[in-house]
Amino acid sequence: MKLFNNMKISVKILSSFIVVLLLLSIVGIIGINSINKINYTYTEMYENNVKAFIYISNVLEGFERQRINSRNILLSRNKDEMNRYIQEISEIDQFYKSNLQLFEKTIKENDISNEYNKLKVLQVVE
Repeated sequence: MKLFNNMKISVKILSSFIVVLLLLSIVGIIGINSINKINYTYTEMYENNVKAFIYISNVLEGFERQRINSRNILLSRNKDEMNRYIQEISEIDQFYKSNLQLFEKTIKENDISNEYNKLKVLQVVE
């Protein structure tokens, strides 16, 4: 303590600024590391969860659109209208099959994989 009291004011102020600078540097480094961890976690969550939800919701949308077009085939009044709905069903079929393939690539858990395999078996039966 006596050493600190014997220092000049300029040295005391300079040493205080250096201590504050070191503390701010430590806080900054910790903050940057935390931001990088959050970014990595967010990216991993997006790749593993959000993409899968997008793909499976597209599949559900495709099923619903197919159901509507199947109903419209039954209600169609002429052959041209019926053929248009059949063509739409074919396009929708490709849409949801491609989304199912994309969804399959995102599967990481066994229970989801088992359910997906059940869906594939149902799809083959049709």
